[in-house]
Amino acid sequence: MREPQAAGSAALRDRRPARYAALDETVLRMLAAGDGVVSYHALRGLGYSLNDVSSLVRQGLLVRLWHGRYGDGATSKTLDAGPRHLLTARAVLAGMPRHALSHQTALLAWSLPVLRRDLDIVHVSGIDFDRSRRATGLWVHPAIDSAATTKRSGLHVASPSVAVAQTAALVGPRAGLMAADAGLRSRLFTRDALAAAVASVPRPRQAARIVDLASAASESAGESWCRLVFADLGLAQPRQQVEIFDEEGRFVARVDFLFEQARVVVEFDGAVKYSGPEGREHLIAEKRREDALRRLGYRVVRLLWSDLSNPERVARLLSPLRATA
Repeated sequence: MREPQAAGSAALRDRRPARYAALDETVLRMLAAGDGVVSYHALRGLGYSLNDVSSLVRQGLLVRLWHGRYGDGATSKTLDAGPRHLLTARAVLAGMPRHALSHQTALLAWSLPVLRRDLDIVHVSGIDFDRSRRATGLWVHPAIDSAATTKRSGLHVASPSVAVAQTAALVGPRAGLMAADAGLRSRLFTRDALAAAVASVPRPRQAARIVDLASAASESAGESWCRLVFADLGLAQPRQQVEIFDEEGRFVARVDFLFEQARVVVEFDGAVKYSGPEGREHLIAEKRREDALRRLGYRVVRLLWSDLSNPERVARLLSPLRATA
């Protein structure tokens, strides 16, 4: 470890930046103490100049998370988009102590699903005060009541029901329903709590739809989106996670959706490729399962992610339902 110099000295500002083989142990300890975030001020206290810090960033040993906040470059490379977003959010809140994570960022903090396209902006709300603004990578929303926040992993975060309602109002029902279903399934909140949260957010009308549609029976974001498409097509909501048996009482299948009157089974298939020996075995097992369902008089419709982006195609696939409506 090199000798620290007095912060603010001319020598510290002007000397040529060093090259480093690795982060100093003291810096690593500070990163650990800050849950992955260290401030430029703290680095200055260890004797690092602005040029030094810039050199560490260029070498990939540090990564700039936010203004004056840095993370471990090696660790950052291993993070998926969600954890990286939360690390950036932690860096943001380190300089904004009177704010709470909100909207999609709060959903991530509660391990609830978000749309990947929404991970470029950190969302926060002032706690009991209004000062909304937008900047590159940051959206500061109008005030949130302190009673609607809690501490999670050392950060102020909007409660899960409020975060779901905020997201539904801001982004739309698809993003809201995905998170609402997962929240109900994880018992993070009740339907009544969700309804109260929706009533408390700006633009509640856009979010209100998810209260009645939300279902703890949805087991994936794709299943949530399926149900929204069904509703948009004017179809009655199907039964979910239904076990089907043959005439002799033998188990045949557990299906994602069953439109009972029309005897139509809908399966959401999030994996569009079956490769390798295991994939082929899975494909064969699925075919046998579908054949068994068809022998019992069920029509089987399989939906992919790409289908859900094309409601007209889903309507054609589910045309037998309209004939029985």
